[in-house]
Amino acid sequence: MDRDDILEPQVVEGMIAEGHTIVIFEDVVLKLDSWLHQHPGGRLAILHMVGRDATDEIKAALHQQIRDDGLYNCPYLDYGKELARYVALFAAFLFALRFGHHILSAIFLGLFWHQIMFTAHDGGHLAITSHFAVDTLIAMFVADFCCGLSIGWWKSSHNVHHLVTNQPEHDPDIQNVPLFATCPSFFRSIHSSYYDFTFAWDAVAEIMVPYQRYTYYPVMGIARFNLYLFFKQSTIYFQGFRDTIFGRRRY
Repeated sequence: MDRDDILEPQVVEGMIAEGHTIVIFEDVVLKLDSWLHQHPGGRLAILHMVGRDATDEIKAALHQQIRDDGLYNCPYLDYGKELARYVALFAAFLFALRFGHHILSAIFLGLFWHQIMFTAHDGGHLAITSHFAVDTLIAMFVADFCCGLSIGWWKSSHNVHHLVTNQPEHDPDIQNVPLFATCPSFFRSIHSSYYDFTFAWDAVAEIMVPYQRYTYYPVMGIARFNLYLFFKQSTIYFQGFRDTIFGRRRY
């Protein structure tokens, strides 16, 4: 097959049926089998586009407009203000701890963790310096060292979230059955392409979901421990995560 050949839809469908990773970009058929495990965003980012026109996702349609409007220019002065707030919260935590006010110190530590993770979020998005290594190190320092979480796991999940936002079968950020259901699609059992796990709509979900407006904040109060679990899983099984979700090139 020559690279300039015109391919009929039936031919493309046949290639996909044979197991090839086929993506459409600007009316060009891309066969990405050899690139699948090298993609910096992980293989799932490509697999979600198989058989689809990924032109907008690849080119990021608003990219040039955002660049022209200067919205990619990082407001470093604002990060200085944020840093001052983080230091103040951490100092208050140490001060309260030093004088035995343990509950008060825990509140300040919780506020410190809560606020500083916004910087880890920005670093994970490469939105601080736009340099992969620098922003990743910032995110690792904040998330892993300061907060005991995993920026590697977060990026694997969050990249997919931004690619297939709020699609029940694919977006891991909204797959919270049996505690919460964000759309009627969860009222039936769905299979997660991210976790390769079926979220069953069972008796527990029938009981819990109708009261989610009451249970949301109590659950959020202890949800951090679930993040620790994900962190340990991603550490223990890191090789598998890296090859199947993260992508090898940049991890």
